[in-house]
Amino acid sequence: MLVLNGYHGLLKLILVSNQFGGNSGRFFIYQCTVSKLLGFKRLLSLSEGVFRRGSAIAYQDITDLCSSARLKLRNLLFLSSLLLVLVAGCIAEAPDWTRGQSSSYPSVDYLTAVGVSPDRHTAGEKARQEVQSKFSWPQEVPGGEMKGVRVAEVWHDKNLQSYYALAVIDRHSAGKRLIETFAALEQNISGQVVAAEKAGSTLRRWGHFQNAVALASMCPELVKTLRSIDPVAVLPATAYSLQQLVEYREQAAAGVGVDIRLRNDRGDVVKRGLIRAFAERGIRLSPDFAADLHIRGSVERVASPSGLPAVAARIEIADTGEGAVPFQVIDELADLQTIGERLVFQIIAAVSSQADQK
Repeated sequence: MLVLNGYHGLLKLILVSNQFGGNSGRFFIYQCTVSKLLGFKRLLSLSEGVFRRGSAIAYQDITDLCSSARLKLRNLLFLSSLLLVLVAGCIAEAPDWTRGQSSSYPSVDYLTAVGVSPDRHTAGEKARQEVQSKFSWPQEVPGGEMKGVRVAEVWHDKNLQSYYALAVIDRHSAGKRLIETFAALEQNISGQVVAAEKAGSTLRRWGHFQNAVALASMCPELVKTLRSIDPVAVLPATAYSLQQLVEYREQAAAGVGVDIRLRNDRGDVVKRGLIRAFAERGIRLSPDFAADLHIRGSVERVASPSGLPAVAARIEIADTGEGAVPFQVIDELADLQTIGERLVFQIIAAVSSQADQK
Protein backbone atom coordinates (compact mmCIF):
# COMPACT_ATOMS: atom_id res chain seq x y z
CA MET A 1 0.00 0.00 0.00
CA LEU A 2 1.26 3.46 -0.87
CA VAL A 3 1.94 5.88 1.93
CA LEU A 4 0.79 9.36 1.04
CA ASN A 5 1.62 12.56 2.86
CA GLY A 6 -0.35 15.57 1.65
CA TYR A 7 0.61 17.22 -1.63
CA HIS A 8 4.07 15.62 -1.59
CA GLY A 9 2.26 12.30 -1.96
CA LEU A 10 0.13 13.77 -4.75
CA LEU A 11 3.25 14.49 -6.77
CA LYS A 12 4.36 10.90 -6.29
CA LEU A 13 0.95 9.79 -7.51
CA ILE A 14 1.38 11.65 -10.78
CA LEU A 15 4.77 10.04 -11.40
CA VAL A 16 3.55 6.55 -10.58
CA SER A 17 0.44 6.96 -12.75
CA ASN A 18 2.63 7.78 -15.73
CA GLN A 19 4.62 4.60 -15.11
CA PHE A 20 1.45 2.51 -15.00
CA GLY A 21 0.23 4.31 -18.16
CA GLY A 22 -3.16 5.68 -19.19
CA ASN A 23 -6.39 5.25 -17.33
CA SER A 24 -5.28 1.92 -15.85
CA GLY A 25 -2.44 3.55 -13.97
CA ARG A 26 -4.62 6.40 -12.75
CA PHE A 27 -7.32 3.96 -11.66
CA PHE A 28 -4.78 2.00 -9.58
CA ILE A 29 -3.51 5.13 -7.85
CA TYR A 30 -7.05 6.31 -7.26
CA GLN A 31 -7.91 2.97 -5.64
CA CYS A 32 -4.91 3.08 -3.35
CA THR A 33 -5.54 6.67 -2.26
CA VAL A 34 -9.25 6.43 -1.61
CA SER A 35 -8.98 3.09 0.17
CA LYS A 36 -6.42 4.60 2.53
CA LEU A 37 -8.49 7.68 3.35
CA LEU A 38 -12.07 6.39 3.16
CA GLY A 39 -11.95 2.61 3.40
CA PHE A 40 -12.67 -0.18 0.92
CA LYS A 41 -16.49 0.07 0.87
CA ARG A 42 -16.46 3.72 0.03
CA LEU A 43 -13.77 3.01 -2.59
CA LEU A 44 -16.28 0.91 -4.53
CA SER A 45 -18.82 3.71 -4.57
CA LEU A 46 -16.29 6.28 -5.75
CA SER A 47 -14.89 3.96 -8.42
CA GLU A 48 -18.35 3.56 -9.84
CA GLY A 49 -18.78 7.34 -9.81
CA VAL A 50 -15.59 8.05 -11.73
CA PHE A 51 -15.64 5.27 -14.28
CA ARG A 52 -19.37 4.75 -14.86
CA ARG A 53 -21.17 7.97 -14.06
CA GLY A 54 -18.59 10.61 -14.94
CA SER A 55 -16.15 12.85 -13.12
CA ALA A 56 -18.67 15.52 -12.12
CA ILE A 57 -20.84 13.02 -10.24
CA ALA A 58 -17.76 11.41 -8.69
CA TYR A 59 -16.62 14.77 -7.39
CA GLN A 60 -19.97 15.21 -5.63
CA ASP A 61 -19.63 11.67 -4.22
CA ILE A 62 -16.26 12.56 -2.75
CA THR A 63 -17.66 15.68 -1.17
CA ASP A 64 -20.62 13.83 0.34
CA LEU A 65 -18.50 10.95 1.66
CA CYS A 66 -15.88 13.23 3.14
CA SER A 67 -18.59 15.26 4.85
CA SER A 68 -20.31 12.20 6.28
CA ALA A 69 -16.99 10.79 7.48
CA ARG A 70 -16.03 14.20 8.88
CA LEU A 71 -12.61 14.02 7.29
CA LYS A 72 -10.18 16.75 7.89
CA LEU A 73 -10.14 19.63 5.46
CA ARG A 74 -6.70 18.74 4.17
CA ASN A 75 -7.93 15.28 3.17
CA LEU A 76 -10.89 16.78 1.36
CA LEU A 77 -8.60 19.16 -0.51
CA PHE A 78 -6.24 16.33 -1.28
CA LEU A 79 -8.94 14.12 -2.77
CA SER A 80 -10.35 17.01 -4.79
CA SER A 81 -6.92 17.76 -6.21
CA LEU A 82 -6.38 14.09 -7.02
CA LEU A 83 -9.67 13.92 -8.92
CA LEU A 84 -8.71 16.98 -10.95
CA VAL A 85 -5.39 15.34 -11.85
CA LEU A 86 -7.20 12.18 -12.94
CA VAL A 87 -9.73 14.05 -15.07
CA ALA A 88 -7.01 16.20 -16.64
CA GLY A 89 -5.09 13.04 -17.52
CA CYS A 90 -8.13 11.53 -19.20
CA ILE A 91 -8.72 14.68 -21.25
CA ALA A 92 -5.08 14.78 -22.32
CA GLU A 93 -5.42 11.30 -23.78
CA ALA A 94 -8.01 12.41 -26.35
CA PRO A 95 -6.30 12.73 -29.76
CA ASP A 96 -5.53 16.25 -30.93
CA TRP A 97 -7.80 15.87 -33.96
CA THR A 98 -10.88 15.63 -31.70
CA ARG A 99 -10.20 19.24 -30.71
CA GLY A 100 -9.11 20.65 -34.06
CA GLN A 101 -6.15 20.09 -36.36
CA SER A 102 -4.34 16.75 -36.49
CA SER A 103 -0.58 16.71 -36.10
CA SER A 104 -0.44 13.39 -37.96
CA TYR A 105 -2.55 14.70 -40.85
CA PRO A 106 -1.71 18.42 -41.23
CA SER A 107 -4.15 20.53 -43.22
CA VAL A 108 -1.46 21.58 -45.67
CA ASP A 109 -1.27 17.97 -46.91
CA TYR A 110 -4.67 16.50 -46.03
CA LEU A 111 -8.37 17.22 -46.09
CA THR A 112 -9.88 15.96 -42.84
CA ALA A 113 -13.23 15.76 -41.07
CA VAL A 114 -14.45 14.34 -37.76
CA GLY A 115 -17.64 12.36 -37.23
CA VAL A 116 -19.14 11.70 -33.78
CA SER A 117 -21.74 9.08 -32.89
CA PRO A 118 -22.53 6.49 -30.21
CA ASP A 119 -22.02 3.92 -33.00
CA ARG A 120 -18.52 3.38 -34.38
CA HIS A 121 -19.61 2.71 -37.97
CA THR A 122 -21.94 5.72 -38.02
CA ALA A 123 -19.16 7.98 -36.77
CA GLY A 124 -16.95 6.81 -39.63
CA GLU A 125 -19.69 7.39 -42.22
CA LYS A 126 -20.35 10.88 -40.88
CA ALA A 127 -16.67 11.72 -41.18
CA ARG A 128 -16.48 10.38 -44.75
CA GLN A 129 -19.56 12.33 -45.81
CA GLU A 130 -18.14 15.50 -44.32
CA VAL A 131 -14.98 15.10 -46.41
CA GLN A 132 -17.09 14.40 -49.51
CA SER A 133 -19.04 17.62 -48.92
CA LYS A 134 -15.83 19.61 -49.43
CA PHE A 135 -15.92 18.66 -53.12
CA SER A 136 -18.34 20.59 -55.35
CA TRP A 137 -19.25 17.89 -57.83
CA PRO A 138 -21.71 18.90 -60.53
CA GLN A 139 -24.72 16.62 -60.25
CA GLU A 140 -24.38 15.51 -63.86
CA VAL A 141 -20.83 14.17 -63.41
CA PRO A 142 -20.98 10.34 -63.48
CA GLY A 143 -19.73 8.79 -60.24
CA GLY A 144 -19.50 12.21 -58.66
CA GLU A 145 -17.78 11.07 -55.47
CA MET A 146 -14.20 11.43 -54.35
CA LYS A 147 -12.48 8.06 -54.15
CA GLY A 148 -9.75 7.44 -51.60
CA VAL A 149 -11.45 8.95 -48.53
CA ARG A 150 -10.66 6.69 -45.56
CA VAL A 151 -11.16 6.59 -41.81
CA ALA A 152 -7.65 6.95 -40.43
CA GLU A 153 -8.32 6.95 -36.68
CA VAL A 154 -11.13 6.20 -34.24
CA TRP A 155 -11.23 7.21 -30.57
CA HIS A 156 -13.77 6.07 -27.99
CA ASP A 157 -14.75 8.54 -25.28
CA LYS A 158 -15.77 6.16 -22.50
CA ASN A 159 -17.17 8.93 -20.32
CA LEU A 160 -19.56 10.17 -23.00
CA GLN A 161 -19.90 6.75 -24.65
CA SER A 162 -19.23 8.31 -28.06
CA TYR A 163 -16.97 7.37 -30.93
CA TYR A 164 -14.88 9.97 -32.75
CA ALA A 165 -13.77 9.08 -36.28
CA LEU A 166 -11.21 10.95 -38.36
CA ALA A 167 -11.63 10.68 -42.14
CA VAL A 168 -8.80 11.86 -44.37
CA ILE A 169 -7.65 12.11 -47.95
CA ASP A 170 -4.38 13.57 -49.06
CA ARG A 171 -4.67 16.65 -51.23
CA HIS A 172 -2.48 15.26 -54.00
CA SER A 173 -4.73 12.20 -54.50
CA ALA A 174 -7.86 14.35 -54.43
CA GLY A 175 -6.36 16.74 -56.98
CA LYS A 176 -5.38 13.84 -59.23
CA ARG A 177 -8.94 12.50 -59.16
CA LEU A 178 -10.35 15.92 -60.10
CA ILE A 179 -7.88 16.26 -62.96
CA GLU A 180 -8.92 12.83 -64.28
CA THR A 181 -12.59 13.86 -64.11
CA PHE A 182 -11.81 17.12 -65.90
CA ALA A 183 -9.90 15.27 -68.64
CA ALA A 184 -12.81 12.82 -69.10
CA LEU A 185 -15.23 15.73 -69.50
CA GLU A 186 -12.98 17.37 -72.08
CA GLN A 187 -12.76 14.13 -74.03
CA ASN A 188 -16.55 13.79 -73.98
CA ILE A 189 -16.95 17.39 -75.15
CA SER A 190 -14.63 16.80 -78.10
CA GLY A 191 -16.60 13.65 -78.91
CA GLN A 192 -19.85 15.62 -79.02
CA VAL A 193 -18.33 18.18 -81.37
CA VAL A 194 -17.10 15.46 -83.73
CA ALA A 195 -20.53 13.79 -83.63
CA ALA A 196 -22.21 17.13 -84.41
CA GLU A 197 -20.05 17.58 -87.49
CA LYS A 198 -21.03 14.11 -88.70
CA ALA A 199 -24.72 14.38 -87.77
CA GLY A 200 -27.21 13.35 -90.45
CA SER A 201 -29.71 16.05 -89.57
CA THR A 202 -29.71 19.64 -88.44
CA LEU A 203 -31.70 18.69 -85.36
CA ARG A 204 -29.18 16.09 -84.25
CA ARG A 205 -26.34 18.51 -84.90
CA TRP A 206 -28.02 20.94 -82.57
CA GLY A 207 -28.56 18.14 -80.02
CA HIS A 208 -24.85 17.27 -79.95
CA PHE A 209 -23.82 20.89 -79.46
CA GLN A 210 -26.44 21.15 -76.70
CA ASN A 211 -24.74 18.21 -74.97
CA ALA A 212 -21.31 19.76 -75.43
CA VAL A 213 -22.44 23.01 -73.81
CA ALA A 214 -23.98 21.12 -70.89
CA LEU A 215 -20.72 19.24 -70.29
CA ALA A 216 -18.57 22.35 -70.60
CA SER A 217 -20.77 24.12 -68.04
CA MET A 218 -19.59 21.62 -65.43
CA CYS A 219 -15.90 22.41 -65.85
CA PRO A 220 -15.67 25.78 -64.02
CA GLU A 221 -16.99 24.25 -60.77
CA LEU A 222 -14.49 21.40 -61.00
CA VAL A 223 -11.65 23.84 -61.64
CA LYS A 224 -12.70 25.99 -58.68
CA THR A 225 -12.74 22.94 -56.39
CA LEU A 226 -9.37 21.77 -57.68
CA ARG A 227 -7.74 25.15 -57.06
CA SER A 228 -8.97 25.16 -53.47
CA ILE A 229 -7.56 21.66 -52.87
CA ASP A 230 -4.35 21.64 -54.89
CA PRO A 231 -3.43 25.14 -56.11
CA VAL A 232 -0.36 23.93 -58.03
CA ALA A 233 -2.18 21.21 -59.99
CA VAL A 234 -1.80 21.41 -63.78
CA LEU A 235 -4.95 20.96 -65.85
CA PRO A 236 -4.96 19.42 -69.34
CA ALA A 237 -5.45 21.78 -72.27
CA THR A 238 -9.02 22.42 -73.40
CA ALA A 239 -9.93 22.11 -77.08
CA TYR A 240 -13.03 24.32 -76.87
CA SER A 241 -14.06 27.12 -74.57
CA LEU A 242 -17.60 27.35 -73.24
CA GLN A 243 -18.16 30.49 -75.30
CA GLN A 244 -17.10 28.70 -78.50
CA LEU A 245 -19.49 25.85 -77.85
CA VAL A 246 -22.38 28.23 -77.15
CA GLU A 247 -21.72 29.92 -80.50
CA TYR A 248 -21.67 26.54 -82.28
CA ARG A 249 -24.97 25.61 -80.65
CA GLU A 250 -26.58 28.91 -81.68
CA GLN A 251 -25.39 28.45 -85.25
CA ALA A 252 -26.89 24.95 -85.32
CA ALA A 253 -30.15 26.17 -83.75
CA ALA A 254 -30.51 28.82 -86.48
CA GLY A 255 -30.79 26.00 -89.01
CA VAL A 256 -33.51 24.10 -87.14
CA GLY A 257 -37.12 24.59 -88.15
CA VAL A 258 -40.04 23.40 -86.05
CA ASP A 259 -43.62 22.72 -87.09
CA ILE A 260 -46.26 22.67 -84.35
CA ARG A 261 -49.81 21.28 -84.64
CA LEU A 262 -51.91 20.85 -81.50
CA ARG A 263 -55.55 19.90 -81.12
CA ASN A 264 -57.88 21.69 -78.69
CA ASP A 265 -55.32 24.44 -78.09
CA ARG A 266 -57.81 27.29 -77.60
CA GLY A 267 -56.26 30.60 -78.56
CA ASP A 268 -53.04 28.78 -79.47
CA VAL A 269 -51.90 29.31 -75.88
CA VAL A 270 -49.58 26.29 -75.77
CA LYS A 271 -48.35 26.78 -79.33
CA ARG A 272 -47.42 30.38 -78.64
CA GLY A 273 -45.62 29.29 -75.48
CA LEU A 274 -43.63 26.75 -77.46
CA ILE A 275 -42.75 29.26 -80.19
CA ARG A 276 -41.57 31.76 -77.60
CA ALA A 277 -39.43 29.20 -75.76
CA PHE A 278 -37.88 27.95 -79.01
CA ALA A 279 -37.21 31.50 -80.21
CA GLU A 280 -35.24 32.21 -77.02
CA ARG A 281 -32.96 29.37 -78.08
CA GLY A 282 -32.62 30.55 -81.65
CA ILE A 283 -35.00 27.99 -83.20
CA ARG A 284 -37.56 29.26 -85.72
CA LEU A 285 -41.05 28.19 -86.71
CA SER A 286 -41.20 26.55 -90.15
CA PRO A 287 -43.86 25.14 -92.45
CA ASP A 288 -44.39 21.42 -92.39
CA PHE A 289 -42.39 20.61 -95.54
CA ALA A 290 -39.31 22.54 -94.34
CA ALA A 291 -39.36 21.58 -90.66
CA ASP A 292 -36.67 19.49 -88.97
CA LEU A 293 -38.77 18.89 -85.87
CA HIS A 294 -42.44 18.03 -85.95
CA ILE A 295 -44.57 18.44 -82.82
CA ARG A 296 -48.00 16.85 -82.77
CA GLY A 297 -50.38 16.51 -79.84
CA SER A 298 -53.42 17.65 -77.93
CA VAL A 299 -54.24 20.05 -75.11
CA GLU A 300 -56.81 19.83 -72.33
CA ARG A 301 -57.80 22.53 -69.86
CA VAL A 302 -57.64 21.23 -66.28
CA ALA A 303 -57.95 22.50 -62.73
CA SER A 304 -54.70 23.56 -61.09
CA PRO A 305 -53.87 23.11 -57.39
CA SER A 306 -52.38 26.60 -57.41
CA GLY A 307 -55.64 28.08 -58.67
CA LEU A 308 -54.01 29.38 -61.89
CA PRO A 309 -55.45 28.42 -65.28
CA ALA A 310 -53.64 25.27 -66.37
CA VAL A 311 -53.42 22.86 -69.28
CA ALA A 312 -52.36 19.28 -69.75
CA ALA A 313 -50.47 18.71 -72.99
CA ARG A 314 -49.49 15.43 -74.64
CA ILE A 315 -47.18 15.77 -77.60
CA GLU A 316 -45.12 13.53 -79.82
CA ILE A 317 -42.00 14.87 -81.46
CA ALA A 318 -40.28 13.40 -84.51
CA ASP A 319 -37.09 14.10 -86.41
CA THR A 320 -37.46 14.01 -90.20
CA GLY A 321 -33.75 14.04 -91.00
CA GLU A 322 -31.53 11.21 -92.19
CA GLY A 323 -32.03 8.09 -90.08
CA ALA A 324 -34.93 9.74 -88.29
CA VAL A 325 -36.79 7.91 -85.54
CA PRO A 326 -39.81 9.03 -83.50
CA PHE A 327 -39.06 10.47 -80.10
CA GLN A 328 -40.99 9.56 -76.99
CA VAL A 329 -44.36 10.96 -76.07
CA ILE A 330 -44.14 13.87 -73.64
CA ASP A 331 -46.81 14.69 -71.05
CA GLU A 332 -46.80 17.96 -69.15
CA LEU A 333 -49.13 19.74 -66.76
CA ALA A 334 -48.49 23.42 -66.06
CA ASP A 335 -50.07 26.83 -65.90
CA LEU A 336 -50.57 28.83 -69.10
CA GLN A 337 -47.48 30.97 -68.52
CA THR A 338 -44.93 28.16 -68.15
CA ILE A 339 -46.32 25.30 -70.22
CA GLY A 340 -44.29 26.21 -73.31
CA GLU A 341 -40.98 26.48 -71.44
CA ARG A 342 -41.52 23.21 -69.62
CA LEU A 343 -42.38 21.37 -72.80
CA VAL A 344 -39.34 22.74 -74.62
CA PHE A 345 -37.14 21.74 -71.69
CA GLN A 346 -38.31 18.14 -72.11
CA ILE A 347 -37.99 18.32 -75.89
CA ILE A 348 -34.36 19.45 -75.59
CA ALA A 349 -33.66 16.57 -73.20
CA ALA A 350 -35.22 14.12 -75.66
CA VAL A 351 -33.27 15.51 -78.62
CA SER A 352 -30.01 15.43 -76.64
CA SER A 353 -30.66 11.85 -75.53
CA GLN A 354 -31.39 10.71 -79.08
CA ALA A 355 -28.26 12.45 -80.32
CA ASP A 356 -26.17 10.43 -77.87
CA GLN A 357 -27.77 7.16 -78.94
CA LYS A 358 -26.83 7.53 -82.56
